[in-house]
Amino acid sequence: METEQEIHKNLEQVKNATKIIIGHRISAVRNADEILILRDGEIVERGNHDELMKKKGEYYQTYCVQYGEEETLWQ
Repeated sequence: METEQEIHKNLEQVKNATKIIIGHRISAVRNADEILILRDGEIVERGNHDELMKKKGEYYQTYCVQYGEEETLWQ
């Protein structure tokens, strides 16, 4: 967790640049301007955190699993 926090801190210090972040944790991508969700090498969802949460698709499901939300579509 300490390493992840250090990475986030360093990324926030880089302004006005395109950054590509690959991660499995919502916390790694949550603040990105645009998030791409891939499945089998194909983009299945695209948007920022709020947009993807409203869609209640794969990003939302991952969020629910990682943050312990009770409402999930996979139940």
